[in-house]
Amino acid sequence: MLAVKEPSALPSAGTKLSQRLFTVLAALNRAGQPVSLGQLAATTGLPKSTVHRLLRDLQSAGFVERTATESYHLGLELWAYGEKARGQHLLRRFALPQMRRLALETGGMVQCAILHGDQAMVLERIMGNSGIDLPSQVGMSVPLHASALGKMLLAQSPPAMARRVLCAPLPRYTANTCQSPAHLRRQLAVIRERIYAVDQGEIVSDLHCVAVPLDLGDSERAAAVSVSFRNPRWAPTEWLPALVAVSRRITQRYHSPESRHVPDKQHTA
Repeated sequence: MLAVKEPSALPSAGTKLSQRLFTVLAALNRAGQPVSLGQLAATTGLPKSTVHRLLRDLQSAGFVERTATESYHLGLELWAYGEKARGQHLLRRFALPQMRRLALETGGMVQCAILHGDQAMVLERIMGNSGIDLPSQVGMSVPLHASALGKMLLAQSPPAMARRVLCAPLPRYTANTCQSPAHLRRQLAVIRERIYAVDQGEIVSDLHCVAVPLDLGDSERAAAVSVSFRNPRWAPTEWLPALVAVSRRITQRYHSPESRHVPDKQHTA
């Protein structure tokens, strides 16, 4: 039987408008590149006229920009909001100095990610001197089943979420991507036991990575830190002790009461 909302619980016109605005912004964010009005209408399921009106409002606020080819992408004003939010994120503030130190020590690319929906969202990334060039950027998501960060987060996630990911299609990125739910389930069991995850060319064929968890004290806010190398001459796990040490230092700072009152510049210096 369908549940019928009481009239007072029905969404207002303002709520509907907000939901549609967020739907359009989410579609632009997922696209990761300029998209046409028609593509947005097809993706969101909204009428073209409605999408056009929403885009016009978002463009006037600077949240969306239109290209010369009549395509749309997220605007600089929204980017500025995102940069402020990222800078205010406590985990990012405490992780950044340690990540920089590890990147200098190893030469690899160091990333910090948090569980965001059914994906791993990159909160911060520090490039080493290994020449790694990836399509992912800070704020973008990486799949949970095909990256060391993702698998580490998935291993920490609530059972219901892990089941949901295992029941969904597992897209293939390279010949090494795990597409078997049974195999991935076994991998997660091993990760929980040894408390680190590896990625051996599973999302980018020549990229190898190792990740460890960051203990935030809440499984709903799982986080992890990783170091990656392009075609390494050694196993990435050789840097596991250094990575674990970084994880411990970040966690200690995150849980330290006095650190919440230190000015931001001392965290990001």
